[in-house]
Amino acid sequence: MLRLVAHRRRLPIASSVDAAIVVGSPREAREVERLTSLGNRVYSVPGRRDDHYVARLLSAYSTSVEGHLVYHGSGLYVAGIGGREPLANIKSLSAEIEEQKPSMLLLVSEYPPHGLFDRSRIGVSRGLFEVSDAVAAWRPRVVVLGDCYGPGVARVNDVLYVCLGSPECRAYINLVDGEFRAEVLCDKL
Repeated sequence: MLRLVAHRRRLPIASSVDAAIVVGSPREAREVERLTSLGNRVYSVPGRRDDHYVARLLSAYSTSVEGHLVYHGSGLYVAGIGGREPLANIKSLSAEIEEQKPSMLLLVSEYPPHGLFDRSRIGVSRGLFEVSDAVAAWRPRVVVLGDCYGPGVARVNDVLYVCLGSPECRAYINLVDGEFRAEVLCDKL
C-alpha cells in the first residue's frame, strides 16, 4: 500500500504517509524550512501567487516537480504544473514523459483542467484547456489540483481527480491493490 497526503498552501505535519504533496507555499515563507523535519519525502509546486524567491525555497526544502518528472519508487512517477509558468511546465513535461513513458503517473497541478473543478463563485470556468489536453495525452492515474473550486474527488475516464481548493483541506491518496482512492478532509470552510 502507498499512502500520500496533499496540502494546499499549508505544510503537512509528520504522519504515517509515504510522501507529502504541497501545492503553493504557506502564508509564511519561512515555514517552508520546516519541510525537512517531516521525515517524509515532500513533492512541491509553487502556486500562481508565489514569487521566484518562494519557488526557490520550495525547491531547497522539498523535491520540486514544477515542470519535471520525478521517480518516487514502486513504479510511481510524480510530475507538476506550477502556477507561475504552466505552459512552459507542460512543454517540458511533455518531453520528459515522452522519453520516460511512465506507466503510473501522479500529476500535481496548480490549475484545474477546463470543465472540471474550475467554476468560480460567479460561475466562470477558469480551468486551462492545456491542462485538459495534457491529462488526455499523458493519462495520469491521479491528478491533484490546488487552485480549484469545491474540494472533492471525482473519477473521470479512469483518472482520479483530487481537488484541494482550500488551505483548510487536505487529501489522503492511497494505492491499494493497484487502484488509487482518495478522500478530502476539511477542517472548516
